[in-house]
Amino acid sequence: MAGADIKADCAKRPASAYFSWFNEKREEFKKQAVAAGDTGFGGPAKIASAAWKAMSDADKAPYEARYQEAKAKHDEYKASDDYVKPERKQKKGEKPQKDKDAPKRPAGGAYGIFMNEKRAEFTAKAKAAGDNTFGGPAKLASETWKAISETDKASYEEKYQAAKEKYEAAMVEYKASKPQEESSPEKESPAKRAAKRKADGASPPAEKAAKKAGRTAKGKAAAEPVGAALNAEVLKQAEDAGLVSSLKNLAARKEVMDKGCDGSMILKALQAADGLVNKAKAALLGGA
Repeated sequence: MAGADIKADCAKRPASAYFSWFNEKREEFKKQAVAAGDTGFGGPAKIASAAWKAMSDADKAPYEARYQEAKAKHDEYKASDDYVKPERKQKKGEKPQKDKDAPKRPAGGAYGIFMNEKRAEFTAKAKAAGDNTFGGPAKLASETWKAISETDKASYEEKYQAAKEKYEAAMVEYKASKPQEESSPEKESPAKRAAKRKADGASPPAEKAAKKAGRTAKGKAAAEPVGAALNAEVLKQAEDAGLVSSLKNLAARKEVMDKGCDGSMILKALQAADGLVNKAKAALLGGA
């Protein structure tokens, strides 16, 4: 076997003893399942599982030895200088992973700056009061933010704007350091796409949007409005914290609505997550 083929073979994670055996016998189990009237996807696997459990250790031993040998080669390759970690394939419909080297956007507005500066202080106060919960420091921060003067809030707003300008400047520099992606020669201009739609008799975007809006309006009467749990008090608290848009965004997420999270709970999660919607959502779904 050529060197490149050996590397490719060792780079693959070896199948377990059971799966090595199952792959050899797959067709046999398929026939048995069909003969038994089971044409479902899991039919062969069900028969194989029962057969594997009934096998003696002596019969399993060759497959286990084969697995251990392949695993040793795989581990040796991973520890060598030739090892190259395989790139993770992006799943269909999955959002592209964020660039870890990109500048970090300041989140949460003026309140986010305030929270970051006082986080250790509020965490210590919450623990001293016997509150070790996830939202303890966020609750203290929210109460303190409401109590401080508009002048103090304005100073944090200035800090946020300065941080935002610094981020935008860093982002421009960062993008300039990246190689420009070549535009596809097959990409059509908006004018060409519009002409093609007209020739095909397709509805223009404006007409489609109008139809969609009409369908949405009809459905609103029967469906509960998005963000129904956001009462006036919660919205006022979110406005004071500079988190209204983030709150509405998170409250409209299907997973959050299915979880039954109310507006107050969502706002607390956002405050604890410095206004980061995805981080707050993960906390709500994991901790609810």
